[in-house]
Amino acid sequence: HPSPPKKRHQVPNYPAACIKCGGVLSAPSGNFSSPNFPGPYPYETECTWLIVVAEGSSVLLSFSHFELEYHAACAYDYLQVYNGAARDRGNLLGTFCGHSTPPPFASAWHVMAVVFRSDRHVAKRGFAAAYRKDACGGQLTGLSGEITSPRYPESYPNDAECRWSIGAAGGPVTLVFADFQMEGGQGCGFDYVALFDGPTASAPRLGRYCGSARPPRTVSSTQHLLVLFKSDFNIVGRGFKAHFYSGVRSSWWGAGTRGLLGDGGARGGGQALRYQLMPPSALHGTAMGGNVVFSSIVSGTGGAGPRWPHGLIPTAFEPRLPAGAPKAGRTPCRDLSASAKASEFMTFAVFQDNYI
Repeated sequence: HPSPPKKRHQVPNYPAACIKCGGVLSAPSGNFSSPNFPGPYPYETECTWLIVVAEGSSVLLSFSHFELEYHAACAYDYLQVYNGAARDRGNLLGTFCGHSTPPPFASAWHVMAVVFRSDRHVAKRGFAAAYRKDACGGQLTGLSGEITSPRYPESYPNDAECRWSIGAAGGPVTLVFADFQMEGGQGCGFDYVALFDGPTASAPRLGRYCGSARPPRTVSSTQHLLVLFKSDFNIVGRGFKAHFYSGVRSSWWGAGTRGLLGDGGARGGGQALRYQLMPPSALHGTAMGGNVVFSSIVSGTGGAGPRWPHGLIPTAFEPRLPAGAPKAGRTPCRDLSASAKASEFMTFAVFQDNYI
C-alpha cells in the first residue's frame, strides 16, 4: 500500500479534556479562536460559539486570521456564521474555508452563532475572531430581526440619529412595533421614527411617527426598508422596539393562525403566551406545524377578551443552551460536539395580543 501523504503540520493527539471549544459568549465584546490557535487545530472537531449581547444591539464579528483546509465547496474543514442561534440555511450568513479571510458581519438580532468543524485529515492554523455589540443602526439582513432605540427600555439620548437599512431575501420587509413611546408634537418635528420604502432616505417615505401611539404594521414594496430614528436636544422617551420579517406573513396575522395558537378558546385581554421554538427557524413562517409547541399563559390582565386567533407580535426572545450544556472555556470540543450543537440551542419567544 502506498504511504499516506504527509501533513503540513504535526498535530498532537489532544486529550479530549484539554481542548477549549465553543460556549456562550455574553460580554459586550470579546475574542475567540479555533482550538490550539495559533497552532494547528485538532482533527474531527466541532465547536459552536453562541454570542449574546444586550437586547436591542447587534453583533459585529470580524476575523484577524483565517487558515483552514481548502475545498471548492468547503466540504472538509469549514467555519459557518449564523444570524441568530438557529443552525438553519435561512439564517446562514456564510460558509468559509481556505485562506481568504471572511468579511465582517453584523447580525440582525442580539444573537449570533459561529460553528467550526474539522475532519480527520489536513489541519491548518485555524482562525482568530473578535466581536462587539453595536447599539445603533446598521445594515441588517436575514429572515427576521429586532431593532430598538438606543438604551431601550431606558430613555433614549438627546441628539441621536440611527439608520437601520433592512434587506430581505426574496420578498418585501414587514415591520411590526412591539413598543413605542417618544416625544410627541404636531408633524413629529422633534423626536420621530421615519420609514422609507427602500435602502436610503431618498426612497418614498412610508410614514413618520412620534408620541405614544404604536405605528401600524408596515410592509415595503421592495426588498429593502430604511428605519430612521432621530431625537432633538431635549425631552426624551422610552423609545421603541420593533421586529422585522422577510415577506408579508399574512398567515401569521389573520385567521390562519388558529392552528398555531392551539385551542382557539377565549382568553383574557392583554395576556401573553409563551412558545418554545426549536429550532428558531419556526419564527420565519415556513413549516411551522411541528416546530411550535403551545406551553402556557405566563401573564395576563384578565377580563373578557376577543377570541383567538388574533394578531400577534413577538415581545421577547431568550436564547438558551440545553440543560447541562457546557459553558465557554470549559468544554472539550468533542463533548460540545456531542451535546450542544447550534441546532440544539433553544429559543423562547413571548407573543403579546396586539388586537389587530
